[in-house]
Amino acid sequence: MKKTIFSVMAIAAIAMTSCKKDDPVSDELGKATINGNVKADLDYSNDLNGAGLYEQGYTKENVEGMTVSIEVNTMYWDQTPDYSYDYEKKTYTTVTDANGDYSFEIPATDEAYTVTIKFGDVYTTRAIYTTDGSTVSEAVRVYENNRNVSIYNGAVITVEDIAQVGDANSGESAYQFGSLTVRGDVFADLDWTNAGAESAAGTSLVGKNLIFYYSYGPEYNNYGQGNEFLAPIQSDGTYEVTIPTSEVGGYYINIGVRFDDMITDYIDGGGATDQAVVDYSTGAIWDGTNQFYDGDIVNYDINFSVSPL
Repeated sequence: MKKTIFSVMAIAAIAMTSCKKDDPVSDELGKATINGNVKADLDYSNDLNGAGLYEQGYTKENVEGMTVSIEVNTMYWDQTPDYSYDYEKKTYTTVTDANGDYSFEIPATDEAYTVTIKFGDVYTTRAIYTTDGSTVSEAVRVYENNRNVSIYNGAVITVEDIAQVGDANSGESAYQFGSLTVRGDVFADLDWTNAGAESAAGTSLVGKNLIFYYSYGPEYNNYGQGNEFLAPIQSDGTYEVTIPTSEVGGYYINIGVRFDDMITDYIDGGGATDQAVVDYSTGAIWDGTNQFYDGDIVNYDINFSVSPL
């Protein structure tokens, strides 16, 4: 009788442990496309209106190098969501090109849901007039507020933003006196028939972006969360990224790095090719002090985790 009771309890335990809701898989979803453009008035000298009269702000220039990210709650990928389950949030990141353009393809369902587009700051120059009629440049900070966009499977959405331009000596400018370099090798154990991780060279990781961000700074809540710096993995399995910071004696920064996970092929211990999720995340990069200033060169290797599907 005891044996029968134990068997029933064991079956119940198996049922309970198997009912955990898995995260939706993005590869099984449709796609929505978001095409965006960012401009700002970065040249006062050409602000002539249709009548040929000077009108400040009439023309706008492309904003190049602005970090744009989209945050998605993966609960919206689940057609029958479990509201008691803690769904993962994913962030997709890119930068504007020389035309101020950016583009995303985001997993989507037939039912519309809302994503948040976030813009990082850009420090650049703006052409202005002087009293003698000549043109000079001033240092400025270009920034834009977050915006929400509703997406659904098959949607092609165009977003245009006129960014704001402010004094580079205000806000987060405490960082803007110099820059540091972070570089290193990238590894992932995509072949389980031998011991240890291999270089990312020649793997599906080449061309994928590592995403660096401020994990600490005097204006962390504004600056750290809104600014990300992309470092594509090179063909030789290395990366390098330049990050703005302050001079020694000013405000130091701490740096974090993450990677939006991807699904790729790997070779299991028996030599068969299968699929796995490659992922990486850490709170901060550590160099012994974890305080980074202008001129620092930080060597930091990245070792991805590989989890079979």
